[in-house]
Amino acid sequence: MSTPTPDETCIQAALEQLSKDDLQALIQRMVRQHSNLAELIVPDGQEAVKKPRQPFNADAIDMPSSSYDIIMLNYRGCSGVL
Repeated sequence: MSTPTPDETCIQAALEQLSKDDLQALIQRMVRQHSNLAELIVPDGQEAVKKPRQPFNADAIDMPSSSYDIIMLNYRGCSGVL
C-alpha cells in the first residue's frame, strides 16, 4: 500500500465530512459526466437492488444504567453509548 499524496489526503478529508446525501449527489454528478463510472457501481449484467432497512427499534438503544454511567458520559464528552 502506498502513502497517499497530499492531494489524496485532502480529498479523503473532504469526503469524510460529506453527508450520505451529499455523497450520493456527488456520485450521481460524476456518473453523469463520466458514464463509464457507472460500471464501478453496478457491474455489467447485474441489476441494482435497494436493500430493505430494518425498522427502528428504540429498545435496541443502550441507555446508561446507573448514575456512574451518566457521569462518565458527561466526563468523556460523549452524547451516546459508553
